[in-house]
Amino acid sequence: MISRRFLQQQSYTFTSKQKCTIIEFFITFSRFEFALIASGKVKGRNYAMADWTTFANEIQQQYDETVKNEESQVAVNYILGNPPSFLANDVGHVQWKIKNFEEGTLEIIKLCEFIKSIRNNLFHGSKFTFQAHNNRERDFKLVESALIILNHLLSLDEVIKERFLEPIG
Repeated sequence: MISRRFLQQQSYTFTSKQKCTIIEFFITFSRFEFALIASGKVKGRNYAMADWTTFANEIQQQYDETVKNEESQVAVNYILGNPPSFLANDVGHVQWKIKNFEEGTLEIIKLCEFIKSIRNNLFHGSKFTFQAHNNRERDFKLVESALIILNHLLSLDEVIKERFLEPIG
């Protein structure tokens, strides 16, 4: 199978620890979005999408009060200090850009947007395979930091945490 061949080629690219972290991040991100939707944090008309913004606004106070633990704060500082970029198409010229936010945007809103970008970059392969970008150590640190923050966010909402922990199937 072509997909297996691709995975075998990638197996030489990442350490065992990196592979485990990437898999954990994908599962955590996917379950997090499931938990948002299953708990009613939904947007979209025809296609239900997780509403990260509503969730972030609802837990903002708890986030502000609890993000000071060392592991979470290090992860937050890393992502905010090294924000993920995205591939933008500027009249046929593809280039990396960093998302700009309006002044006064809450830190938790920025983090949620950046975590979605980290997932998109990893899932679509942009950051790890696109020729014009080559900073794998930084990108992997972003994945690790996003995973820490996702787990911290899960701890702030009991309903989301319960939905996240529901068995699959």
